[in-house]
Amino acid sequence: MPFLLSAKADKGVRKGAAFAWPTKELLPLGVFAFVFMILNTLANDWSGVFLKTIRHADLSTAAFGFSAFAGLMAAARFAGDWLRSRFSTATIFFASALSCSAGAACAILIPNQTAGIVGFSLIGLGVANSIPLAYITAGNRSKISPAHGIAAVGNFGYLGTLLSSISIGFIAQATSLPLTFLLGGIIAVVIAFLATRIPLGEKKVASPSGTIPPAFKISN
Repeated sequence: MPFLLSAKADKGVRKGAAFAWPTKELLPLGVFAFVFMILNTLANDWSGVFLKTIRHADLSTAAFGFSAFAGLMAAARFAGDWLRSRFSTATIFFASALSCSAGAACAILIPNQTAGIVGFSLIGLGVANSIPLAYITAGNRSKISPAHGIAAVGNFGYLGTLLSSISIGFIAQATSLPLTFLLGGIIAVVIAFLATRIPLGEKKVASPSGTIPPAFKISN
């Protein structure tokens, strides 16, 4: 059936396996998922706090900053198929990382509330398709099975969420919240650089009208 996993999706998965470790070809995707999930947590959990405490916004404006982040992320995710059919995986990762970096810079370097809202929107744009794309690409690149690839990279992504949820507050308290966002922006620049250097093994995919690009079909 269309839009459902192939019956072969879990072929090669070891029965009883409790944890999927990334293989060598999946490790870069795991790192990308790890970092983009950190950036997602940074904006998702701390955008409102940043606007309220650093930019002295009222509660409604601080809430709007989060809404701008989440809203643009959701809207951009609907364009994922279109983007993937026209640009390579590396290009999307590169542009996504630059968007996150530009968003962090905008929020911390321009001292007004509007710039903060625009910055968080850019971070939302950056994480919108980079995280799903890491999982999709892992499913296609795994030499064991699509299920193993998605699980292995997914574990890295959720590890990024768990660690960042704990560590961001400690870093912000020890230094400052703007510096924490600056560190996130620097990490995003590093990911943008790596995206142009690490071969991901995928080319731009043509997508005829009404069909799903091959990179979105999880099958062997």
